[in-house]
Amino acid sequence: MEVTSQIAATETQTAPIQPLDEKMPTVVEWLPDSLLPLWEVSTQFPILQAAIVASVFYAFALVVRLVIFRSLVRLSAMTSSLVDDHILQHMRKPVFVTVMYFGLSLAVTTAQLPFGTQLIVKLLLSLIVVSWMLAVLRISTIVLDTLGAGNKYNLIEPRTVPLIDLSVKLITILISGYILLLIWGINPVGWLASAGIVGIAVGFAAKDSLANLFSGFFIVADAPYKLGDYINLDTGERGKVSAIGLRSTR
Repeated sequence: MEVTSQIAATETQTAPIQPLDEKMPTVVEWLPDSLLPLWEVSTQFPILQAAIVASVFYAFALVVRLVIFRSLVRLSAMTSSLVDDHILQHMRKPVFVTVMYFGLSLAVTTAQLPFGTQLIVKLLLSLIVVSWMLAVLRISTIVLDTLGAGNKYNLIEPRTVPLIDLSVKLITILISGYILLLIWGINPVGWLASAGIVGIAVGFAAKDSLANLFSGFFIVADAPYKLGDYINLDTGERGKVSAIGLRSTR
């Protein structure tokens, strides 16, 4: 009985899941009722339908990029802060990529290609996820640097910025990796088990680097010294703390 339950648990963990590309909506679901008859007539020309879908989404992506974002940039120019300018700058590409590549995914599905449809759709969706991941990584660094810069936005301690920045980056990468696994129909449970084994091996191989990293965590959390303090080293040298990071202190 126990062996049977273990086998069932193993099969549950390794069972394939439905890829996200198979849950995508179709063009028909988005069309108004007045255009459905015209769309049904053009079903005998799937390539033409795909070209129409791609053209519509490309035009919409250009409108978002050239009209909406330019309007937002003008509004952000009225503020004294540069944070909103940088955020808009880094969001421009992922928004355009999302609209354009999602439209291409619908177009590829509509084209009814003889082969490679699912592969192309998965690649396009993966590029969307990677684009947003990179944008979030850059934006989080900008926001955290601004919040801990010691000016009027000093909402967090500067010494905790590296710790929060690393945490945000790790969470962003983990969430993005999870979504990518779902896109490709890979069960994350089995990969988590494999990651645990790999993590143990990496821990033994890089124990010195990890020790320095954890020391940096404790220095940032406990704050035995802060920026501007003078400390005496065991070698007899005395210096001023100018920067505190997770891997080194200068």
